[in-house]
Amino acid sequence: MTADEQAALVAWIWGQPGALPPHGMQASERGLNAYREHAKALAVRALAAVFPRLQTWMGEGDFAGLAWAFARTHPPRAGDVNRWGGELPAFLGGLPGMDEEPPALAAFEWALHCMAFAADDGPADEALWQQLQLTDPGHLRLRFATGIALHHLPVSLDAMLSAGAEETGGGPLWLVWRSGWRPAWTPFAEAQQNVLAALLCEPTLAAALQAQPAEAPLLTAVLQQGWRQGWLLGAQRA
Repeated sequence: MTADEQAALVAWIWGQPGALPPHGMQASERGLNAYREHAKALAVRALAAVFPRLQTWMGEGDFAGLAWAFARTHPPRAGDVNRWGGELPAFLGGLPGMDEEPPALAAFEWALHCMAFAADDGPADEALWQQLQLTDPGHLRLRFATGIALHHLPVSLDAMLSAGAEETGGGPLWLVWRSGWRPAWTPFAEAQQNVLAALLCEPTLAAALQAQPAEAPLLTAVLQQGWRQGWLLGAQRA
């Protein structure tokens, strides 16, 4: 089979619009359908492993239909299907009449899934607090855990997200990061989100303080929470 014939077969198996199997295989309908049914089962199995909460939210039947619809327009492009599914949140968001929960939940779960492929962080620096006291903040930049990011999620998902979270409480904001070998997540106070954003984006600790001068009291709370939960790992020379 030539490379073009292989590409045509793969496109047909994944149900891409207008795709036809290679001419010599068109008569083997039973064998071709077996390939396609296997692809459908693989799509459901692979996406359910990445988006288990989404499958629970939608129900197995609707999720299976979603998995095949997604696979037809965004089939796996690499050999490792464990890295497939990054376009699902946007795909869901583009569906007519879609509720707000599925796209938000899919984006959250994809962020958690990506933690498995991230590089390991170094250990937390036990001298952090002494360093903060003795070093000019204009010379320091905080070091955070891999993948740290805030996600805005509908409050209707609180009960589902609280299962397995570092702490409970719920709300529209959830923080995710890589903790050791596993993803971690926790509810995050809305009042502190600007402080955290400044700490993550500004080049130095002093610049973060200048960006949020009225929020200095919240800075201590953010730092203490980060150290307690393990997403603040230390500081380095800017």
